[in-house]
Amino acid sequence: MKKKIVAFLITVFIGLTLSMPALAKGGSYMYGFYGDAVDAPKAYELSSIYFSADMNIKDQMLSPSDVFVQGDNIYITDAERNCVYILGPDFKVKKILSQFVLNGQPTTINGAQGIFVNKDKEIYIADTKNSRVIKTDINGVILTVYTQPTSVLYPSNKGFSPLKVSVDSANNLYVIVKDIYEGIVFFNTSDLFDGYFGTNRVPITTALLADYFWKSILSPEQIKQMPQYQPVAYSNFYIASNDFVYSCEPKTDRITKQLKRLNPNGVNVLKAEGSNITNAVGKAYGDEGAAFVDICCDFDIWSW
Repeated sequence: MKKKIVAFLITVFIGLTLSMPALAKGGSYMYGFYGDAVDAPKAYELSSIYFSADMNIKDQMLSPSDVFVQGDNIYITDAERNCVYILGPDFKVKKILSQFVLNGQPTTINGAQGIFVNKDKEIYIADTKNSRVIKTDINGVILTVYTQPTSVLYPSNKGFSPLKVSVDSANNLYVIVKDIYEGIVFFNTSDLFDGYFGTNRVPITTALLADYFWKSILSPEQIKQMPQYQPVAYSNFYIASNDFVYSCEPKTDRITKQLKRLNPNGVNVLKAEGSNITNAVGKAYGDEGAAFVDICCDFDIWSW
């Protein structure tokens, strides 16, 4: 029987002041028979902490918003300095991209929240406050600009504030956009908007069914006062070498399936040996749950 083991590197952002249960002290956890979080051997341990001075960055980083490793280089976006730091394997800064060129004219990034770098060292930046994604070379020359789609499938009143970006092996671009709940925004190899990937669905609950009934008999004015049910938006994602998309979601009042492994059809196929963990959620810090902000797939191991 084919058994699949998937290893994740998951950054869990905790903004809680609650007292933490004993298992949180160990750092790592897994799920027990009844779905409860239980202690597990440490998956990773902190080895080093680097500050701006350690990286030879003269002006201290103010708001590092995303990091990506490609080859021997480390790329970090700073949402306040409006630049990209490029570090070598020794964690020393090699280059700082703060000035860019578009069609021969100077331009800058503003509040960038995401970055991706392909093997050709082409850099994709979620230029959040400029409402665009840019693809640039290592010298800051912008090669392609992705802006708000004009398709009827894209809600024109939501704007275009990209948060995270990634690219698959075929050079399709995936973008998590603020306030877009239809799924991950997808641009094809022709740089054109081509719909959504991995669309989340609103869980069917008794409260939703009850509201559906009331909306059938209430006036439009009354309906506007009722709760709006929307899918949970992704907080981050990572595309593995096999083009499977590993995604995570923030904490909500109806947490389900916070961690996913989406196949090329956008279907969640995350499973573990001997069990189905497609409803995996963060429980290490009490009933409030965990707010997952980043995810990376180290490897997929297939054994027989």
